Amino acid sequence: MAIESKAALDAAADLDLLRLSLVPGIGPLRLTRLLESFHSAGEALAAAPAALQQAGLPVAIAESLRSAAAEVNPEGVLADCRAHGIQIVRRGTPDYPPRLAELPDAPPLLFRRGTFSPSDMRGIAVIGSRRATPYGLRMTERLVTDLVAHGYCIVSGLARGIDAMAHRTALRVGGRTIAILGSGLLSIYPPEHAGLADEVAKHGALLSEFAPRTPPRAGQFPQRNRLLSGLVEGVLVVEAGTRSGALITVRMALEQGREVFAVPGPVDRESSRGCHSLLKDGAILVESVADIMDELEPQALAKSTAGPRHAVQPGRPSAGHGVQPIEPELDDPQQRVVYDLVTSEPRLIDEVIARSGLTAPQALAAIGALELRRLIGRINGPFLQRLAPLPVEAVRRMPLPR
Repeated sequence: MAIESKAALDAAADLDLLRLSLVPGIGPLRLTRLLESFHSAGEALAAAPAALQQAGLPVAIAESLRSAAAEVNPEGVLADCRAHGIQIVRRGTPDYPPRLAELPDAPPLLFRRGTFSPSDMRGIAVIGSRRATPYGLRMTERLVTDLVAHGYCIVSGLARGIDAMAHRTALRVGGRTIAILGSGLLSIYPPEHAGLADEVAKHGALLSEFAPRTPPRAGQFPQRNRLLSGLVEGVLVVEAGTRSGALITVRMALEQGREVFAVPGPVDRESSRGCHSLLKDGAILVESVADIMDELEPQALAKSTAGPRHAVQPGRPSAGHGVQPIEPELDDPQQRVVYDLVTSEPRLIDEVIARSGLTAPQALAAIGALELRRLIGRINGPFLQRLAPLPVEAVRRMPLPR
């Protein structure tokens, strides 16, 4: 009886958490704050509006939370999951991907079809244009084939073009692949990829933070991109124009401290300009899988023996003993303003933006360019810090951002 009672209590707690997650306006950050402020989702659902406001909810959501929670249907979501083989994975459980759990905005709940494997920790996101050219598709096929041969799980977004080719190639050569969706797992987008989604679930996993029948909406795809980059060691952009959604994933990857790789293409094609812009800003140029291995394999060894690669230790001598470090040359005045505001002590990103005198997009663009050059880095999510100075030779070899 005691075991049954505990199981019933756990089921009720999970149902409360699911109910709270379905309330409009309760995204992953707000849900996390509520769980930190109250002992359980059930207590948050029963809390007074004043207490909810103290936990960070806006007035309108705090006052309507109880009535809004009564209108959602967690029982229906559970029924869908049972009927279609979808698992609900709660953060803090063994099935939750460890890398995602480290993100400050990690979703407390994930919906999954398929399975995770410990080997999936060795993952690369392969992304690019939906309107892929024959060159982009050919390079994707070649690089994914070699990445799988080196034991990497291929992560992408199930979109048309580069994403679909990345998944299909991984499946064809017997590798594992994970698709992260910007819709629910029962609302596959694009719809013609429903068969591909089934194959991915058999040889990897489909993953979403949205309830199974959530339709695809434009704002959900940038939101899912943080999971795409957060799950992997690095992000490989095969082909992208200047307005490609892949560049949003790159920004997320930089915020999360992931490596960014880009494949060069024909200089006279719009489909190459996004990759070329990344390369000018310091992304790692990829002609073959060896370029990725050269960057990630030494990192894996260094992390196992010396901790995080970008950790700054006060008083640590600069790289290259006996070589005089210098300030980097920064021709872009906006990057210079931001760099001067970032010091060896962690500083909030919002503070840097406010003190820079730049618009938020200008400041974020400058921050991204400096991160690509390894001049500054993210520390514990919302903080910026200068990275250890590099020797003269390394600075001179750095590509200057545009």
